[in-house]
Amino acid sequence: MGRLAGVDGCPGGWVCIVWDPDTNSFTVTLFRTAAALLAHDSKISVMTIDMPIGLVDTGRRQCDELARNMLGSRHVCVSNAPIRPALYAPSRLAASAITQNAAGRGVGSNEWALYPKIINLDVAITPAHQSWCVEIHPEICFCAWNNGEAIQFEKGSDQGRQARELLIDAAWPGVRQALLVQLQQQGHNRQHVALDDINDAFAALWTARRKAAGQAQRIPAAPPSDTRGLRMEMWY
Repeated sequence: MGRLAGVDGCPGGWVCIVWDPDTNSFTVTLFRTAAALLAHDSKISVMTIDMPIGLVDTGRRQCDELARNMLGSRHVCVSNAPIRPALYAPSRLAASAITQNAAGRGVGSNEWALYPKIINLDVAITPAHQSWCVEIHPEICFCAWNNGEAIQFEKGSDQGRQARELLIDAAWPGVRQALLVQLQQQGHNRQHVALDDINDAFAALWTARRKAAGQAQRIPAAPPSDTRGLRMEMWY
């Protein structure tokens, strides 16, 4: 099967949990750049990343809209991915003006905060990477994991964190705590990688395991590609 990896963007870069099913061993690493992340282990057979891959030039990505539909009242968890013409705008005001003209909407602060990470991944990833490296959204992963019910509490709340960690700890007893110790031993603190980032990386890993087993689903079923040839899809 090869090693499996779940990845989330975090303040310190990219937090990556790798699971080797053959030895049932887990490691966690913080990568500063997406290029280093993608190149670090040739034995990874599936990597799932919580970050947009593939961007439209106008309008909205279909996978984002479908993800919102899946989450129902929790649809606000899914931010709009940037349109490609606005990606390198010098300010949120400039990005909003470009997006308003091409897509009929502005750029919110949460969306704008993701631009540096999206750029970092966009310059590193190619269509060839998508044979093993795909996009996820942790909230639709947790929804599928939670028997098709979206978790109603925000991930940063005590109730939300507990609901997500119950799923993680049931699937991999003791692993979450062990990886928190690994990060501490590596010199990382909550300013580098938050508890929410670790939980989201586990949601990505859960989907990587499903994808490796041929059980994962993607939205849309027949995804379009962007102008760079990147498929615009989410897996869960």
